[in-house]
Amino acid sequence: EHSEGIDREFAGLIAAWFASGRARSIVEKSRECITRLTLDGQETLSETVKNGTPEMWLSRLGDFRYRWVDALTLAASLSALQHALEAEGGLLAAISCELKSEDPNVLLGLGRVVDRYEGHAKSVLSSMSATSNQYRALSWVWANPDRGAAAKRWMMWLRWFVRQDAIDPGGCSSIEPKQLVMPLDTHVFRLSRFMGLTTRRNADQRTAIQITNALGQVVPEDPLRYDFALSRVGILGHCPGKRKRGVCEPCSLFSLCRA
Repeated sequence: EHSEGIDREFAGLIAAWFASGRARSIVEKSRECITRLTLDGQETLSETVKNGTPEMWLSRLGDFRYRWVDALTLAASLSALQHALEAEGGLLAAISCELKSEDPNVLLGLGRVVDRYEGHAKSVLSSMSATSNQYRALSWVWANPDRGAAAKRWMMWLRWFVRQDAIDPGGCSSIEPKQLVMPLDTHVFRLSRFMGLTTRRNADQRTAIQITNALGQVVPEDPLRYDFALSRVGILGHCPGKRKRGVCEPCSLFSLCRA
């Protein structure tokens, strides 16, 4: 059961690492990456991470690339996951242990964990003569929230495993939904401004927190309940971005919209 949980955790994290661009491309490249790493399912993903080496992962990944993330960047990141698995039982367990009662949300604990394991991944890159582009890709993959960014992909990954409903599968009970922060993408940011959930002009961490706090006034125990609904409106192109009565009036958000 623990192994199955780690498989889900790592598979979800790989999908989150690639969560930029078209949804179909993200799904296809996530599947391709996991298929290559596990030799088309001959091993579980947790076995591949636990027993592998950077050289082995590089061999299996071959010429794999998604946008600016290449095989070496992934091998260094997998080495960090291996270290986290050995030391703390995985990243979810590590984040749970770092959360303190006085923390307003998950960001501080996450930042402490990312500090540790991004540093390990950087040391692997250093030992393998990485280029400056690969170091930049690694910083993008690990997206340390201590740098002030919204850390959207971390927040999305945590949402998948902490929340449990028809959208999110859950599985991590040691972090509470009320500790999560909105995964802030361009769609959620734009609609949140239209709805008055934020007045900020930059899609950064402070904005993500402001939107989360605003939604927390509606559902204190689960402020991310409406994340999928907000992002989906944008992804499907249903919002024209400018208030047009004939187009917008049927929308359930029409009375709230300030576009």
